[in-house]
Formats: sequence, structure tokens, C-alpha cells
Amino acid sequence: MWNINTNSPEAQTSFQTEGIKTEGIDLETLPIGAVLEVRTGGHTYRMVNRGDGRVLISGHPRHCPVPVLALLADTLMRGMRLQFEIPHHGVVATSPIEEVRTLNHLVC
Repeated sequence: MWNINTNSPEAQTSFQTEGIKTEGIDLETLPIGAVLEVRTGGHTYRMVNRGDGRVLISGHPRHCPVPVLALLADTLMRGMRLQFEIPHHGVVATSPIEEVRTLNHLVC
């Protein structure tokens, strides 16, 4: 694992090493298929970037036990709540984000 200066623009777009931790990630800077792991106070979510603010998300036993297509409401930042919208469920707001990790593989 590397320590990254998350104040630099490179920290937001450097996804070469598995397990990179960062303070926050703007989904628009990620390639399509990039995989993220987001840990909140209650659950750990896995997201695959699908572009245009859309992700395949899983990790909540009721809202997304299996990957579902969702819209993210904001940048993923430690201390903020993860907010996403799932069709037929509405907006889900989690407990504050404790950790955001990029994983070293793309899902097409």
C-alpha cells in the first residue's frame, strides 16, 4: 500500500496499485469499470464505475445485497455520507464514510 498526498490532483486519478486509500474520489475522474470499496460505519460497499455518475453498487443487505445500478449523489469523501439513488428504492444515505479504496482491476 502507498501513502498518497490526497491534496494533489494525481491522487484523484492514480489507480495503479491495489488498495490505494484516499480522502476522497470524484467518480468522474475514474475510468469506466474502475472498482471502489467504500467502508461506512455500518457496511462495506463495492462499486463499479459505469460513467455519468452511475455505479453498480452492492454491500447493503436490504438495499443492494447484489450489484444494482445506482446514481451517486456526490464525490466520495471520508466523513461525508455515501448517498446513492436506486430505482424503486429512492435515495439511500449511509452513515459517514470511514474509508475509500480503489482496487487494482477494471470490470467491463
